[in-house]
Amino acid sequence: MSGDQIIFEDDAGIERLVGTLHMQPTANPGDVLTVQQDRSIAAAAGGGGGGGVQVVTVPLDSADILDIFNTPVILVAGTPGTMTVVVGVSLVYLAGVTPYTDHGGSLVVGDATGTTFDWADVTTAGFWDQATSQAFIPQPNTVFGALTAALAGVDGLDVVLQQSTANPTLGDGTLSVTVAYFSAPTT
Repeated sequence: MSGDQIIFEDDAGIERLVGTLHMQPTANPGDVLTVQQDRSIAAAAGGGGGGGVQVVTVPLDSADILDIFNTPVILVAGTPGTMTVVVGVSLVYLAGVTPYTDHGGSLVVGDATGTTFDWADVTTAGFWDQATSQAFIPQPNTVFGALTAALAGVDGLDVVLQQSTANPTLGDGTLSVTVAYFSAPTT
């Protein structure tokens, strides 16, 4: 049991590593067990800063995709006292039986408002409206160039995936989004 990982599922159904269980061999029945987070695990779970580059893969099912314009999906949860710096993103679309009907626009990896940072745009036409599975590795968006923002504006921001214009319709494929990032302190 010692060394077992502790995982929790957040409100979005995403499993996150939050700690490792360490038990002393002298533990007696009824003893109180204390679980602690270390900084690298906290960073992997979207908390704490430090820990180097972290990688998270977020799966989206058809219901998530069909509502992606109305309900952005959190890829990396922001933490007060840190800013999340995206290093790279990949998107893998696994086609289902019915391709999505695309209504223009793009999938955007950025902040929920779309005004502070916009790391990548993926044109959805030719992506999830295809009958075959697709992969996309976007380059950083050059529309905004280098990000210069008030520190208070980036502190604790979530990194989300959202559609820029409208929800797709029909379709039953799935999408996996992998984000490489690190957390930098803002205090």
